[in-house]
Amino acid sequence: MILKNVVKFLIESCPSRNQRQFSEAIFGKSDGYQQRVNWECGALAASG
Repeated sequence: MILKNVVKFLIESCPSRNQRQFSEAIFGKSDGYQQRVNWECGALAASG
């Protein structure tokens, strides 16, 4: 739930960023977390 709120905040604050940039803003340069951010973005888009 916390990750979802952080992703939503970043989307609202910086709508021109892409999912990779959101992942780096949340977790740093680690590639392992991008899928988690991608999933949250997809879930937010599906829920409207």
